[in-house]
Amino acid sequence: MCAIFFPQNEIIDLRDKLRSATAAIAELESACSKVDLAKRLGCTLADLVDRQINCPPEKMGRVIGKQGSALKQIEERTGVLVNIDKVGSTIHLCGSSEALDAAQREVESITLAVDESFVVSSATISYLLGSRRLGILDKFKQKHPGVHIDFGKDKTTIGIRGRPANVSAAKVDILGLSITSMTRAISPREARLVVGKGGSTVNALVTKHGVVINTSDEGEEKSPKLEIIGPKDSINAALVDMEDIFIMNEEVVETMLVHSLHRTKLVSNAGEGIKAIQAEINKELGSDGSQSNVFLGFERQKSKKRSTAGPSNLEVRAVRSNISKAKELVQKYIDEFQADLLTIPVS
Repeated sequence: MCAIFFPQNEIIDLRDKLRSATAAIAELESACSKVDLAKRLGCTLADLVDRQINCPPEKMGRVIGKQGSALKQIEERTGVLVNIDKVGSTIHLCGSSEALDAAQREVESITLAVDESFVVSSATISYLLGSRRLGILDKFKQKHPGVHIDFGKDKTTIGIRGRPANVSAAKVDILGLSITSMTRAISPREARLVVGKGGSTVNALVTKHGVVINTSDEGEEKSPKLEIIGPKDSINAALVDMEDIFIMNEEVVETMLVHSLHRTKLVSNAGEGIKAIQAEINKELGSDGSQSNVFLGFERQKSKKRSTAGPSNLEVRAVRSNISKAKELVQKYIDEFQADLLTIPVS
């Protein structure tokens, strides 16, 4: 085994050469990066400018992001080159003047940002988060693009971050929301009516009144609960529309006087005639895709002896919104049958 010794001055000289070579390589890489950058920005090398921004050490992590994600986004959105000096807490930017201005705004939206948390009602948070269809949160972000919003796990705390003036404006808008909630028990049938086919009814109510509507089963008896969240006037207007839906879909029974000959025709052959009319009416009323459940039947006679000559009461059973049309269609079929009758006068 042998040892190789170098004079101290040779070692120092080699180290100096290595530093010079490393610096030259770094300078060459920087020059190549600037050439690529100029191409990407559509400018010349002479148009590229360097700019540095001081960053508080505690906010450097936000500028960099998880595994450099935030830094990469700034570079992709603005086209600048970004280098971080963690020791000096400095951010170095390189790009055209226009790109640098955009990058500086993005960086300073983080470095100059303040954080503020405040308590709101749980209804307000549910309103902001509750309906994508309303896009309330998206509209808020569009109005306050420089503000980041977080919702606390306690469902009553909102945290916002951004420049002081932007944070103040956003806070005023959030606290200015006069949001309340209303909960009431409804029947399973009413719950189905509120939701509608494929959610069509509830979606229309949400869009029209700007409220959040939730239906849920609670308790051992699984009684449906209806919750409406939004401005008080909007909630009241939505309730009025819901009551109209309940009323118009309430099942009602109305009677029509039918001649004995018509009755005989309708109930003969195990009620073949009345079943055919009922099917035609349901087909016509359901032609728009809505569900129609119209039922026809003759009123039961209280007396065992029924007059065969007198008129009979035909019961038309349907939801309130369809009852008038159903009776109109029944009358049309009866009129058609009447036209086919042959009347022989007796002298």
